[in-house]
Amino acid sequence: MGMQPGRDALAEAAWTRVLGAGLFVLFVAYVLYERRRTDLQLHYQANHDSLTGLPNRALFLDRLERARARARRSERGLYAVLYLDLDRFKVVNDSLGHPVGDQVLKRVARMLEQSMRKIDVVARYGGEEFAIVVEGADAEAARNPEKAQRQADKAAEKAQRQADKASAGKGKGAAKQAAKGAGN
Repeated sequence: MGMQPGRDALAEAAWTRVLGAGLFVLFVAYVLYERRRTDLQLHYQANHDSLTGLPNRALFLDRLERARARARRSERGLYAVLYLDLDRFKVVNDSLGHPVGDQVLKRVARMLEQSMRKIDVVARYGGEEFAIVVEGADAEAARNPEKAQRQADKAAEKAQRQADKASAGKGKGAAKQAAKGAGN
């Protein structure tokens, strides 16, 4: 069987249209995917701190309001808000530089995330301030705020020790570098 000029050209044209339509559908799907990905990325950037990746103040306040609403609807709805401020953080930034300060903030953020439950909201409230919403706080914690304060203080002290270690280590490095420079 040889080629049939009219039929083969028609089949080729039909195949080109199908292939073209398939590519068009694929292109549209890709454009929609990229738009959705960009929208999600913008939403994330608007609600998270760029340095630590933690929720920012706006998202924290939204989650706090949701926790308050759930607590009002529930008989045993309890929640707690913890606020942490790193003491002497300005000294770290001023003496060792912002890159070291940024590393301290990242380390504290990871430590706070690891010490809390997945359902708790750990946020960078601003600067060297962190805030945490603990939902479903147990009745003991509600009756014993001193215990909750001791736990928060313990976490803050651990974070401060890590900040002090980072600044002491960088201080030693700077002193060694200065001593090398003075020896030349």
